[in-house]
Amino acid sequence: GLLGEPAPELRTLVGRHDDEMLIAAARRLVQIVQGRGVSKPVLVSLGLEPKLAVGTLRGVVRVAGDFCCEALGLALPVRPGAELAMDD
Repeated sequence: GLLGEPAPELRTLVGRHDDEMLIAAARRLVQIVQGRGVSKPVLVSLGLEPKLAVGTLRGVVRVAGDFCCEALGLALPVRPGAELAMDD
């Protein structure tokens, strides 16, 4: 897990049980939400094409993480190098 925390327990309920990239993506989404203070179990559902490019999958995880945090009223994750938009 992140910062020495144990990795979240994951189970594939339906679909591709052997896709390590999907498992990693789901694990990261759980870490994002739990890292914002959610202590309840998290259900992640991903419907993605097989053999998705790594960069595309990272983008999906980033957007899904932001969406989850926003929908739950949690602080959005801070990304290194992200520029702040300032109103003049």
